[in-house]
Amino acid sequence: MAHKDDKDIIAGTHNTARFFTENRQISWVLLVAVIVWGIYGWMNMPKRKDPDIPVLIALAVCPWPGATAEKVEQLVTKPMEETIAQNDSLHEPKGGNEFAIKSMSLPGVAVVQVHLSEKIKDTKKEFNDINLRLDYLNNNLPEGAGPIK
Repeated sequence: MAHKDDKDIIAGTHNTARFFTENRQISWVLLVAVIVWGIYGWMNMPKRKDPDIPVLIALAVCPWPGATAEKVEQLVTKPMEETIAQNDSLHEPKGGNEFAIKSMSLPGVAVVQVHLSEKIKDTKKEFNDINLRLDYLNNNLPEGAGPIK
């Protein structure tokens, strides 16, 4: 078998580069189509940098300087928990580290953490409701306690 000449090898070779070199019209049409498709995709792409992630957890703190942790627990933390529990949009814990209301009583301060349900669309409305209830509770706190923030 005789060795093929370079011209015969080139003439018999078919690949993508050769196809688009020989058919320039198809190359130009595909190039324009890709550019138009890119512009269309860029124009319809969402422009927001940060996603809208609703805040579902809040903290309520009530200072009571000089009070013991037991007094804070009985007279401030428990009423705060009961007041917050009146809201219908609290998270329903399924186990593990999940919670709806979590509290901590320390000497001189009560801290209550609230977790709203993930199904809530307008968390501001629910947090405003809880805030209004806690503002009403401010009037019934013991002397020297508060305000709840």
